[in-house]
Amino acid sequence: MTPVAYKRLSGRRRTLAEVTSLYLGQDHILQVRSSRISEDYRRFYFQDVQSLTIRKTAALHFVWAGFIVLVALLVGWATGDVRWPLGLLAAGALFLWLRGPSCDVRLQTGVSSERLRSLHRLKTAQRVVPLLRERIEAVQGRVVSVPDDYAASSVGAPPPPPLPSPDQMTHGLAPRRNDHAWFFGFLAIEAAVVVAWLFTGVRGLEQAAGAAAVVEFLAVVMVMVRQSQQRVPRMLRNMIFVAAGRWFLAQSTGMVLAYKAVLFDGVKGTLDPMTIVRGTFSYISVASLAAMAVVGMWLSLRTYPDE
Repeated sequence: MTPVAYKRLSGRRRTLAEVTSLYLGQDHILQVRSSRISEDYRRFYFQDVQSLTIRKTAALHFVWAGFIVLVALLVGWATGDVRWPLGLLAAGALFLWLRGPSCDVRLQTGVSSERLRSLHRLKTAQRVVPLLRERIEAVQGRVVSVPDDYAASSVGAPPPPPLPSPDQMTHGLAPRRNDHAWFFGFLAIEAAVVVAWLFTGVRGLEQAAGAAAVVEFLAVVMVMVRQSQQRVPRMLRNMIFVAAGRWFLAQSTGMVLAYKAVLFDGVKGTLDPMTIVRGTFSYISVASLAAMAVVGMWLSLRTYPDE
């Protein structure tokens, strides 16, 4: 059998759970979504493609912008020098400008509408989509004009396939949301434990909060791997990425606070965790954890079709 030659197209989408790439074959487009333990391949043949659309979604990446601003504020608070946060903000603004706005590229066939996730930057999509359209038109031909009686003489398209019923969605025919429901339920319990520890100072709750943080990390990794093997709605999938970002941000902020306590505040001996985390940071962390648990649980229990 003659091996199929592929050319990797520009653009690559990296997340904590998977990497998505797009390849150009002789008569089809191949989208590869790979995680640590599995790979998913989807082929779109040129003769089956009905449309390729680009939709601008945001002028900048708001998650990166928020992260840059937060890091600049923490650095300015830790050092007390305004030049460091201003430099970080300038570098971050340059970084966001070079990345450009984001977009959503959709490939429509007769049976499905697929998002080309690797083309999530507008600059990249504007380079790749014309190339794909050229290959598609070479197979299907280019429509120059449409007759006036085309609509009257054309045959109507078949109706779309029915959406899965709620019973089907609970029996494995559609994405299972039990993993996400359990995860966000655990976040609610963790928020309650942290609140009790902050306001009571009981030593046993300190160990429970630390163990919950470790379990939260393992749970995030497990849910990311599981959802990479299922068709999960976009909002629910993005909530897991936000949860992972919140965990890493909370842990890194705690390390910065400990660093500040030792080098800038002159704390000697054994550090008391209550001394490090008590304050505005603790309330922001608990509030974000509780809000994420409530929103995530609502999305997990709500039944709606995949986007």
